Amino acid sequence: MYTYLMMTSGPKVGVSVLLRETFEPIRIGRQGDCQLQLEDPLCSRHHAEIWFQDGHWYLRDLSRNGTFVNGLRITEQVLSDGDTVRMGQIEFSFHESDQPPTTVERLELGGPPPVESPPEDEQTLQASLSGLSAAALDYKELNRLAARILQGIGHEVPDWEPLALEFMRSRLGAARAAWFEVDENFQLIPRKLDPPRQPRPELSASLKYLLLSEGRAVWTSHQSPTDARRAAQRSHGTSDALWAPLALHGEIVGVLYAALEIGQFRQSHFDLILALAVMASEALRLEVESLAAAATQRANIALAAWPDQLPGTSPAMERLRSVLADATHKPVVALRGEPGCELPVAVKLLHASRRASGAPLLVVSADALNPAAADESSSPVKPNAPTRQAPALTPSLAQQAQQQVARPRGAGVEANTLLFSRRLWRLLRRGRGSGAVVWLTNLQKLSPAAQKRLLQVLHLAERSPASVPIEQTPLAPPEAASAITTPPRFWLAVSVDSADQLPLLPELAAALAPHWIEVPSLRERTADLEPWLECCLTALREELGQPQLFVTPAARATLLAQSWPGNVAQLQAVLKAAALRSEGDAVDVPHLDPSSSPTEGLYDTLQWSTWEHRLIDAALHQSGGNIAEAARLLGIGRATLYRKLEAKDSPALDDDQ
Repeated sequence: MYTYLMMTSGPKVGVSVLLRETFEPIRIGRQGDCQLQLEDPLCSRHHAEIWFQDGHWYLRDLSRNGTFVNGLRITEQVLSDGDTVRMGQIEFSFHESDQPPTTVERLELGGPPPVESPPEDEQTLQASLSGLSAAALDYKELNRLAARILQGIGHEVPDWEPLALEFMRSRLGAARAAWFEVDENFQLIPRKLDPPRQPRPELSASLKYLLLSEGRAVWTSHQSPTDARRAAQRSHGTSDALWAPLALHGEIVGVLYAALEIGQFRQSHFDLILALAVMASEALRLEVESLAAAATQRANIALAAWPDQLPGTSPAMERLRSVLADATHKPVVALRGEPGCELPVAVKLLHASRRASGAPLLVVSADALNPAAADESSSPVKPNAPTRQAPALTPSLAQQAQQQVARPRGAGVEANTLLFSRRLWRLLRRGRGSGAVVWLTNLQKLSPAAQKRLLQVLHLAERSPASVPIEQTPLAPPEAASAITTPPRFWLAVSVDSADQLPLLPELAAALAPHWIEVPSLRERTADLEPWLECCLTALREELGQPQLFVTPAARATLLAQSWPGNVAQLQAVLKAAALRSEGDAVDVPHLDPSSSPTEGLYDTLQWSTWEHRLIDAALHQSGGNIAEAARLLGIGRATLYRKLEAKDSPALDDDQ
């Protein structure tokens, strides 16, 4: 039997001190003659003493500040396995176990000196070696699990939660294992359960506060060490349970749960589930970062070209700022505006509420969801699967669906594209637990099959019918309530840059109806035109390295007189092209369009592709044909510039340029 004190709060958290049976009390305090010295100014020189007598361990208080066992001040107390002991600001947990602790302080308290200690009998030695070999095997299996999961991130659709649950069942001997996600109301939402049907777990409000607010693992016991049969008669049916938090970007987004129906966990099991939680948190982070990197390579919107704030003081702009501020507390936001309006700035404002915690922003075109949705919809239906009435399709959607059915499964879909689509759906289903903010652009490009799946995601985000309320009591005592901050709920934004009627399923259109936020066009708020002109000019000075760049009064008057049907994006494009054409720091009327007079032909076309081609030509002219420099001037990647050159049938350029 091993008896030890494990520090749970203090300078050496996780370190255990072995106690040996002795008739002399073991003194604890700050004084140098104490066998266990505590580095805490709130502890007395001789704070407490502990000794073994008549088969029990006793603890006596010697201090003025007091010694506390399980939160109650004591004078003298018999210790039981699992008791919490606090002296000053340092806390210990008292354990009696047949397994040795995993991290042990060199000093062993009590008993004769180690050189004179009698040798352990063969049975005790074999038990110790057996425990150590079992722990080594546990961590060896954990290392294999980590390698299997981490190596597959980015190369396959991860589905490693069942592997983590199976690990807890096999290595911890858990009768029940679960993976919970934490919503914004501090409720646990079951995502994976093994076995699938389990009674509701129980956790007190104070322990829930430690788990979800402070991010500390919790070990709960519902029985005494000598009574292992009563647990089976309790409503929850567990005798011992371990709760380990999963942290991502400074937030607790999930919990690993393992429980026994009869018996107790060991200290080695507690350490093992902590290591598993660290591995799972790292896997979550790497999975999101890998997907964010893949989304960045595919993105067709240069967020860096847009400011972080909305310029302008018009009434329409003030209303938009107010609506966006309210939207940061919602799980779903839908943005709608004309092509070229400030949708990217609106999303950046929404993301700012979580950017400080490191949550990435994924900008993804909605058509990236179509391959996986089509692949799933074309798979054979299981014979015993229940059938239900499909949503009614509009004529245009019905035609799209027929075209998809006629297309061979997987035809024209690259493996990487299909993999990216499947990983993206997995992230959307996880919701806030992904630790990411997702912006789906071009919602009108969603296929009917993808719209059905997105509708399920929206329902999951709006309400959590499977959430597990844990003791509907305040999350923490009143004195701790001020320390709780509810994280922002926003994690999904959808947008459409079209004023036309969207080809959406009626059910999806109804689900999005309460969330739409209209971004007004620039012509509706002419008072914001000059602030936007100054904002674009400031960005160009930094981007082009021309701090003295300015617009002449004549050119400014010409720009302010336009209606800008292409909105802010058109203004940015025209001003950037003019700056690239100018020889010096002055942008004048001829630079706005050299083929026209000052008042004619400035907007000979409103086709966005034409303006894009003009910008590319201007950047190539400015850089002397150097692709890397032209891409830098345009604010895009070199690979993106090559794709755009191929799309406009430009003459092939040398890769060395």
